[in-house]
Amino acid sequence: MTSIQTPSELGNGGTVQSNLNEDYCGVEPITHPPELSETRPPPPIDEDKLRKAYNQVDSALIGSILAILFLLLVMAVLLVGRYLHRHKGEYVTQEDAGAEMAPDPDTAVVQGTTGHHVEPKKEWFI
Repeated sequence: MTSIQTPSELGNGGTVQSNLNEDYCGVEPITHPPELSETRPPPPIDEDKLRKAYNQVDSALIGSILAILFLLLVMAVLLVGRYLHRHKGEYVTQEDAGAEMAPDPDTAVVQGTTGHHVEPKKEWFI
């Protein structure tokens, strides 16, 4: 067991280089709570008058109404999306008669009975 000695007790007057840590042996030091500042007590409040002034509505009722509106909005978006997907429309191509089995577009024009569709220029006189 070692004891802590002061430099005067060492005999040679030298200094000791060591790191000493304060040990509480698992017990924390006592800390006192801060003192509370004195304030005036709040005035008495009539709960009935307060509720009438603010006209509180039950938050569960508001939450359920908002949830129903959100679900209806999601359902409407899904239904509109499904409708638009099913009724996308289609475009009409002008295929030559007799060229359905052609391997490429050039062969289809050559094999077609009517040829490719070229409209002559129209001249408009004013």
